[in-house]
Amino acid sequence: MRILYAAALAAAAFVYYRIPLKRRWIVLTAAGVCGCCLLLAAGAEEMTGTAAGLHAILSIVLFLLCCAVSWLGGLLMEALRERGTTRLFRRTFLVLMSVLCAGPVLYDRLGGLLFTSILHSDSFTLLPGLRLTLTGWSAAPLLIAAAQGISYMADASSGQIRAQKNPLKYLAYICFFPVMTMGPLQRYWELRRGLYEGNRYDRGKVIGGLQLILWGIFLRLVVADRAAIGVGAIYRHSSSYMGLYFLLAGVLFALQVYTSLLGAVSIAAGIGSVFGFDLFTGFRHPLQAASLSEYWERFNGTVTGWLYDYIYRPLSGETGRLDGEDMDSLPRWSAGVLAAALLGGLWYADGFRAVILGLFTGVCILAHELMSPAREAVCGALRLPAGTYARRLVGRFFTLLLSGAVWLLAGAPSLRKGSAMLISVVRDFNPWILFDGGLLQTGLSWGDWNVLIASVALLLYVEREQRRMCIRRWVRDQHALVRWGLCGGLLLAIFLFGIYGGAA
Repeated sequence: MRILYAAALAAAAFVYYRIPLKRRWIVLTAAGVCGCCLLLAAGAEEMTGTAAGLHAILSIVLFLLCCAVSWLGGLLMEALRERGTTRLFRRTFLVLMSVLCAGPVLYDRLGGLLFTSILHSDSFTLLPGLRLTLTGWSAAPLLIAAAQGISYMADASSGQIRAQKNPLKYLAYICFFPVMTMGPLQRYWELRRGLYEGNRYDRGKVIGGLQLILWGIFLRLVVADRAAIGVGAIYRHSSSYMGLYFLLAGVLFALQVYTSLLGAVSIAAGIGSVFGFDLFTGFRHPLQAASLSEYWERFNGTVTGWLYDYIYRPLSGETGRLDGEDMDSLPRWSAGVLAAALLGGLWYADGFRAVILGLFTGVCILAHELMSPAREAVCGALRLPAGTYARRLVGRFFTLLLSGAVWLLAGAPSLRKGSAMLISVVRDFNPWILFDGGLLQTGLSWGDWNVLIASVALLLYVEREQRRMCIRRWVRDQHALVRWGLCGGLLLAIFLFGIYGGAA
């Protein structure tokens, strides 16, 4: 499958650079629509017969309806703004169109939770003898299309962009295939020029893009899929573990999610670079964060930026900040934080996991900001003034604890088990498992642990150097033997240490 995908990418790039600049958006539109349909159809791979075909067709139809709603919404929002309608009316209309656009995603993320609690079933009968599941669709294209469609309509309403009149050209944006697997989110005004004016061939961008694709594949196959083995073993047989095992599961799950998403957006950015686009991945060293809000801002900057611009700021006010002297702003500020956190949870999870992830994160952010005076007093008593390294180190430590608890709950099979795991971490003290071979009971061998530790060390080193310089530019400036040697070493590591098949 990966070989076919690479061949299709190479063919699309060849065709893209062989046609006139003003017509290159046609290749992007065709590749985007075909890629999205294949991803949506893949959601029915576990089904057979009529159910699989119906599942795939319904998913594709809902995706196209989502695209149509956001395209029409952009035209209508621009028309309302030019006619001078009130801001309240435009915002109300924007909310309605956004709900229509995001309906399939909300259904996918929360449908199972709501229908299971109301109907005590996770499926419904469509035809006699045919039951269609309420959840489990390949939601990535729906999720990306809904988020980018909402931002497009909001920017058209504010006058930041001009709505696209050609629906096929709009599909080139909304179905921009490099970001359809897991992001990064891109605004219309960021892609508009490259989409419709075309990008000229740049050998440096193509080579840098291929290197970034290799790095993303390394993160996903070597790190994320290896961490997933330990996570799955502990969560599936939680009754056989206690104490530090659950903390280890939370750390491994956080590592799995982080490297999986970072790998996905690195591959997306690499594909975009091959076609001449500079995509911002959005990950800015979250382990350096000194608070939970800073952690999420660094964790996935494109998603956090989207939540800040289109959810947090409209609800909390134009400034988007809490004024400690005026507590009248507290309700709006709290509503903005909780709403953004809940929708952020829906981005990374579904069902109760999304609700718990969002609520827990929102409450922690609220507590951190509201307890700022008490925190400053404690730090002053401990002689940890703001701006010092020791103060930031303490902030990092508590941020890691809170984020670990968030991911532990998010990865648990149920809220009850997740709460029991958190209690066991505090109650059961068993640090000796790090030294007596207990780590081998997590489904990972010593070789796996060595590869995982070495890979994480490489990731931290790359992130540290990335703050100082652009690594892709540094690699590009080296001798050809160095450039291709690094790529060959990375490719060899993927083949030797990658997790393939059922193990992943």
